Amino acid sequence: MPEKTVILTHDGSLTVCKTQIDWQRDLRVTWADTVSGKGHEVEFPAEKNSLALEGLDPSHTYSVRVSRPGLVHKLTSTPSEILVQPVSTPLTVIITGSGRCGTQSLARYLDNLVFESGQPVDARHETLSEYILPLIIRKDFDGVRRILSGFGHQVEAAPYLSIVPETIEAKHIVHLTRDGRRVVQSGVNRGWYQNDSNWNKIKPRLAEDVFASSCHLWTLTNQNSAKVSTTTVRMEDLSQSPESCSALLSELEIEATKRPFPQANRGKAPSGFDAWTSGQKDRFREICGGVMNVYYPGWESEW
Repeated sequence: MPEKTVILTHDGSLTVCKTQIDWQRDLRVTWADTVSGKGHEVEFPAEKNSLALEGLDPSHTYSVRVSRPGLVHKLTSTPSEILVQPVSTPLTVIITGSGRCGTQSLARYLDNLVFESGQPVDARHETLSEYILPLIIRKDFDGVRRILSGFGHQVEAAPYLSIVPETIEAKHIVHLTRDGRRVVQSGVNRGWYQNDSNWNKIKPRLAEDVFASSCHLWTLTNQNSAKVSTTTVRMEDLSQSPESCSALLSELEIEATKRPFPQANRGKAPSGFDAWTSGQKDRFREICGGVMNVYYPGWESEW
């Protein structure tokens, strides 16, 4: 199956999605009912971003292949087959937080580990964000929930879900937090509130300037995450303490591992806050101080 497609499963239907909405490629989708053996083939035209296969039996399993049409592709590639059941399945784990807090690192750490049930862990980061962000902008929360419930993997890491906590449904909900000073500076480095991208459109603007808005965002997303989470963990603890990693794995019902915790997502510039002015420090204390006291008691002694 082309790497740029994801199959969503829902009750009685499957949806093949291009992971990049600007990927203008003709595709062909072939699927067959493994019970009856009845097969079908349909063209997935370049101008479409998703293709729904409807009227399927939720009690049956279907084999699905997505390929590029044409003789050359037929001779040079063998599309992989995926077996799926057209049934909505809640995620086992959702990881969320403020952004710039380590969700990508945690997803990478968990991927390919093993649940205590013996099932391999399939952990992904910001899957189909190109579809989800516009839904958040339009406040189509049912649409967000529908995508999340259609994922075939069990673990999804997506910090933007903390902006819409009402869409989060999973057995385990991990609130991943990181020192707000580093997050705010990293967010400013990455362009938070500085352009008109969908990534910025979903962020509530709670102040006039970029710095204060980023402070408000850190506070809001941590408060939202705490309200729905089943466990909270600090990114610093995961990166520095194998014991913290082991405790989280136990909470998520994942077998222990000696795998080191990675650092997967770096800012465009160092996320240090040493160069902040006294005014910025005061503003941070005013907006973020209460939440910092909860997760980082004694934090002001570092200044």
